[in-house]
Amino acid sequence: MLRKDAAFSHSRLQSTLSELFKLSETRGKESSGIHAYVPDQRASWGLKSADRATDLMKSPEYASIMQALAAAFEAEKVGASLAVIAHSRLVTNGTSALPQNNQPVSREGVTLIHNGIVVNVDELWASHSELQRHAEVDTEFMGAFLAQHGGASTPAKATADVFALLKGAASIAWVHGQTDRLVLATNTGDLYFHLDERQGVLVFASEQY
Repeated sequence: MLRKDAAFSHSRLQSTLSELFKLSETRGKESSGIHAYVPDQRASWGLKSADRATDLMKSPEYASIMQALAAAFEAEKVGASLAVIAHSRLVTNGTSALPQNNQPVSREGVTLIHNGIVVNVDELWASHSELQRHAEVDTEFMGAFLAQHGGASTPAKATADVFALLKGAASIAWVHGQTDRLVLATNTGDLYFHLDERQGVLVFASEQY
């Protein structure tokens, strides 16, 4: 994530993102996806597929997202505030052949990535009839819950509330299309970040290296 005044060029952003995305393949190679969001412009771009991350980054669709981000940076003159979340998936539940099972998962403004396995997901859907299920992947419940229970107005509380319901492992990152916040949370410790206040950048990953 970048502040608007971040000392980070678009070319440096692109190379950093590319390196992190490649390294994330150690977490799984059965699908991949990316979501980029410019809060100041309420503009976002997303892409996901059953391809591994290194192949996704070779696609024309990925190149189009990088071009859009370059244009966003240029339009702001002094840079743009920006959040990017990306995911490389090892399939646990929900076949990667169905796009709705791949990540990032989006529900009513919330876009979410998740590592781990929620073992009580069927029970959670059954006990929350106000939420509609569209996919097999356990990540969708978290996105749907966050969207309906304060994701835009009280993101920290909504995140704590959904974690209180979960049984299993979850490390998540999510954004909402109406706010300028990136939310990170984990109940396993498999979430590492570096915050550089001087340069105005926050970088996170599921592996410390």
